[in-house]
Parts: sequence; C-alpha cells; structure tokens
Amino acid sequence: MQRRTWRQGAGAAWVTRDSTGTVLLHSRRSSGGIQTKDEACFVSIAWDIESMKSLRYQKVHFALEGRMFVDAINNPKALPSFKFKVLEIRHLLRSFLEWRMLVELYNANRGARLIATSAVLDLRYQSYVAKGHRKWCSNVFENDLGDRSR
Repeated sequence: MQRRTWRQGAGAAWVTRDSTGTVLLHSRRSSGGIQTKDEACFVSIAWDIESMKSLRYQKVHFALEGRMFVDAINNPKALPSFKFKVLEIRHLLRSFLEWRMLVELYNANRGARLIATSAVLDLRYQSYVAKGHRKWCSNVFENDLGDRSR
C-alpha cells in the first residue's frame, strides 16, 4: 500500500506466487477518499482477501509489511482499537479452507510496493489483474525471490 496524500487516495498491489516463489499473477488498485494510513491498510487487506476469493484460491498465505496489522488479525484481543476492522477481515477470511497472515520483510516486498506506487505517483487509476509480473520491474522480482529465500 502506497499513498500520495490521503485526500488523493492510496494505491495497493498484490502478487501471487507458487510454492517456489515464481510470480503467477499481480494486481494493482487505487482507492480514493482514504482518511488515514490505518484505513488504507485495512482497505488494502480486504481487497487482497476478496481478490483471492474471486480467484477461487482455497489455501492462501497473506504476507504484509505491517506487523501491527498482522498481529491484530492473528490475535484480535492484542489491539482492541482495531476490533471492528479485524472482525470484518476475519469474517472475509472464513471463505478459505486454510489461511495464514504473515509479516513480510520490507526488502522482500519491493516488487509489489513498486506496482502500488505506480498507481498513485503515475496517476494510474485503472485496476487490473495480469499474469506474471510487470516487465519494467523484472529485476526487482528476481531479487525479491533471493531475499525471500534467506
């Protein structure tokens, strides 16, 4: 999730990988009317979950940079201030046979971050889903794979 200013909106991206780390699909989305960074994160997480549901994935590992959000979703009592949003997210997660919410290292998520940033900084408001990864950031995804295996 990236932002320009909250009044202008936020950009989000997700990337699906197989068990070897190869990128299968990616998607980008812009959202307007976002008031806070926390709201942008929860909107992005909900969109990620709904996208995986639409793709009919049954076993999903979600890897997020925000430890606070991962902790809140995995242990709802840990952050009571997010109770409503966390309950909403956990309700969406019920549609999967198996799910895990994991913390992703900042360096291992550069490709998705670049795609999310392009939605906001390049004023690209059209959402899409595409096979593989963006060609203009191939080297970043290849390096992400190396960072992930360490």
